[in-house]
Amino acid sequence: MWRCLFLPLLAGAFRAKDDSKGMALESVSDNLAEEHAVVQPVDTRNIRYIRNNNRIFEAAMAKANEMGEGVAMVLADHTGQTLRIETTPGGNGYRNFAAGKVAALIYNDLDNSRLCGRTLCAPGAIASYAFTGRAGVQGAVMIHYYHPEDGQVTGFFSVSGCSDMWDDVLIAKSGLEGAGFSLVNGETDVYGFGIVHEASQIADNGGFQGSLLERLAEEQPIDTRNIRYFTNVDRIFASAREQANGMSEGVAMVLADHNGNTLRIDTTPGGNGYRNFAAGKVAALIHNNLDNSRLCGRTLCAPGALAAYAFTVRAGVQGAVMIQYYHPEDGQVTGFFSVSGCADMWDDVLIAKHGLEGAGYSLVNDETDVYGFGIRHDTAQAVDGFQGSR
Repeated sequence: MWRCLFLPLLAGAFRAKDDSKGMALESVSDNLAEEHAVVQPVDTRNIRYIRNNNRIFEAAMAKANEMGEGVAMVLADHTGQTLRIETTPGGNGYRNFAAGKVAALIYNDLDNSRLCGRTLCAPGAIASYAFTGRAGVQGAVMIHYYHPEDGQVTGFFSVSGCSDMWDDVLIAKSGLEGAGFSLVNGETDVYGFGIVHEASQIADNGGFQGSLLERLAEEQPIDTRNIRYFTNVDRIFASAREQANGMSEGVAMVLADHNGNTLRIDTTPGGNGYRNFAAGKVAALIHNNLDNSRLCGRTLCAPGALAAYAFTVRAGVQGAVMIQYYHPEDGQVTGFFSVSGCADMWDDVLIAKHGLEGAGYSLVNDETDVYGFGIRHDTAQAVDGFQGSR
C-alpha cells in the first residue's frame, strides 16, 4: 500500500528536477491525498498578539499573485497551533504541507539550517512528511512577539505551493516585510516588530530583539471623570490624528491627568500596538519630575531607554507634552498628551504638539513642551505673569 503511495510521489518529485523551476514540491498534496485537510481554526485568540496579521496575508498574496503562484499561507502561534489560513488560486491543496513546515521547524529547535534547502534532499524530506506530518523543507519564517502569559515567544508564517521552495520563502518574507516587520540582527529568517525591535536594529548591541514588550490595552479606561477639566479634548485628538495621517504614521495617542491616569486613548491605522508605550512616556515624565530634558532625545540613547521600559514600564523617550489645567480639588495641575509609534521620536512630539495647537492651546512662556489654554493663560503670555489655564 505504502509502495503504491510513494512511487508516484517520488517519481513526481524527481521529475520536477527537470522542471524549469527545478524543485520537488509541485504536486505534494495531490500525491499524499490526506484525509484530514487543515481548515480555519476555531480558537484564534492568540492571533491578536501578532501585529498587522491582515497586512501580512495581503502582502504575501500580492507577491504570490505577482509571481503567478498558487500557494497556501499559514500563520501559527508559538506552540505551532494554526491561527489563520489563506490561499491564492490553485493553492488550496498545499494547506497541510504549509502547516507541516511549521511542525518541522519546531521539531528542529527553530533552526532552519537543519531543514532541506536543495533539490537533492527534497524527495526524502517530502516522503518523511507522509509518516511524520513534518515537512522538513524551506518555506516557514519566524516571528518574535510578546504573549501576555508566556512572555517573548516565536510564531510562524509558512508558505507552500511553489515548485521552488525558496520562492515560498520569498513570498513569506514579502508578507512580513510588507506588514512592517524586519529581520532580527544577525538572522536571516527571524522577524520582529515594534520600537524595542527597531531600537535593537539601530544599536546592534546584542540586547533584547523582537517585538515591543508590552501588553495591549484592550479597552478605553473606565474612569474618565477628570477628562472634563481639559478643554477641547475631541479637537486635540482630531488634530493629532489629522497630522499623523498626513505623515502616514500609525500612532497611539494618550491623554492622561495630573496623576498619570489614562483618560482617553485613540489610534491611527497601525498604531494599536503603541498604546501602552504612549502611556509609558507619561510615566517616565512623571518619574523625572516633569523634566523632558532628562529623557532620551537622541538615537544613541534610545535602545537603553526602550529596553528599560520592559522592566519599569516607563518609556524614557520623547513624545509626551504637558498641559496645565485647573482641577477643582487640586488646583493648578499638569496633565499629559502623549504620542507613540513614529520611527523618529521627535515626529511623535510633532504630532502631539500639533494636536494641542490645533485645539487652541499655546506654549507657556519660556517653555518648549508645556501648554496652556484660556483667558488667564493668554493674559500670562502678554504680561509674563500667571502661566497655565483654568
